[in-house]
Amino acid sequence: MIQQASLSQLNDIVPPADASWWPPTWWSLGSVLLFIAIIAFISYWLIQRRLKARARREAYKQLKVLAPATTEQVTLLLKQVALAYYPQQRVSNLHGQQWLTFLLSGMSEKSQQHFNAELQQYDINSELYGQASNAFCELYKAVGCQWLQLDLSKMPGEHNV
Repeated sequence: MIQQASLSQLNDIVPPADASWWPPTWWSLGSVLLFIAIIAFISYWLIQRRLKARARREAYKQLKVLAPATTEQVTLLLKQVALAYYPQQRVSNLHGQQWLTFLLSGMSEKSQQHFNAELQQYDINSELYGQASNAFCELYKAVGCQWLQLDLSKMPGEHNV
């Protein structure tokens, strides 16, 4: 009897409330901040890559519509794009055969051999800086189009940017 009386005086057991998510732990705050930083970095990288690629795509479109392309027009377009990817010191000093070697450097071996074989028929300096023949202008335009189709961010020397 005494035992039953003492049992009736006991209160029900109340379970504790669920754990609150606020305030967060240092580990969860760090994880969220790291995640935000990674997303911000990836977004910035993608935007920069897209902006650089836009210069390449626009130049390619302009180069394709140049009907009677001159070597000066092609060189101007290609140098503008090169300056978007490379330091000015590297691009501004290139001319003549050095410039063509630079354009061909990122292409496949087969493309390099093809264009080098065709370019050997011409005196590069007189064609680039003098009165260029229509055949050379079209060949130079083809080299430029091929170069603009490459992923220029992966070309040799881009790490200097």
